Amino acid sequence: AGGGHLAVQAHRATREYAADFRNPWVYGHTAGDITNLLELVDKVVRVHPEGRAMPMQVMAPDSQYWPLPWYWREHTRVGWWDGVPENPYAPVVVAASKLGARLDERSEGRWRSVGMFELRPRFFVEVYVESGLWKRFLDSNR
Repeated sequence: AGGGHLAVQAHRATREYAADFRNPWVYGHTAGDITNLLELVDKVVRVHPEGRAMPMQVMAPDSQYWPLPWYWREHTRVGWWDGVPENPYAPVVVAASKLGARLDERSEGRWRSVGMFELRPRFFVEVYVESGLWKRFLDSNR
């Protein structure tokens, strides 16, 4: 009976629910929206005086920020957090929406929420940019 139960579970995990987000062992494919996130951050980085050495903070529970470390491996000053740290501010901050960072409110407008992106199916991140840097970015795109 025990072996039959394990066989049914194995069948469900590898066939029936192999790509279902309800399966806790499934690989969650990166959503297509990640290209929009990467493009936005790359454009903001270009107007920062330090370029790829610009500090960034990335926050997501249980290290769910993957695959961003792969895409941003050339950036030398990225902090990776499983929650919102005591001092979450950097020129660019990417935070999982489920953390409720609300940096625009907490910073009294010194950081701006500039977009929400789907990293994986049903997992969203918010991007916050320091107001002065965001203004430079907007001015450079006129």
